[in-house]
Amino acid sequence: TNASGETSTSLDLRANDAFEHHLARCRSVGALASEENDDVRSFDRLPGSDQFRVNFDPCDGTSVSKTNGTIGSIFGIWKITGKSGWRKLQLGRAQVCSGYVVYGPATEFVITTGNSVARFILHPATRQYVLIDPHVTMPPRGKCYSINAANEDGFPEPYRRWMKGLQARGYGLRYIGSLIGDFHRGLLE
Repeated sequence: TNASGETSTSLDLRANDAFEHHLARCRSVGALASEENDDVRSFDRLPGSDQFRVNFDPCDGTSVSKTNGTIGSIFGIWKITGKSGWRKLQLGRAQVCSGYVVYGPATEFVITTGNSVARFILHPATRQYVLIDPHVTMPPRGKCYSINAANEDGFPEPYRRWMKGLQARGYGLRYIGSLIGDFHRGLLE
């Protein structure tokens, strides 16, 4: 069972090991926190150098991986300030970078440093990410919305009214069941 109370799969644990291995080798990473670990892991680095904390879910959506559903990795990066800064939770808006990777028919990497959102695709022959859209924006009007409607009875009334309004305006309900898959579809469509 992971820190979120979910049952970890072997895929979750292998992805977590890979993330930890590579992040631990990066000198600018002073701490990391994973959904798969109970505690934040910190590193003794050179004093005076910029240090960052990386929070990540190494493999989001493993519950849908059994049906070949879209899965991915998601992360946020914060600058560590002060001696015990790696322990403190910080606001989302204090992130210096965040993004995700979608593993599907193509592997896509979507990232922002606060100015814009860039989208890359992994080129299978060169195994390098190629920029395909430097300024991703959501369309002014989408086609669908994503929500676990099975939980609708527990939603507050304003949420239910909002959903009914979307349906009345022609939006279709699409729910993949993995945060990254649902978010990526919503961002692009």
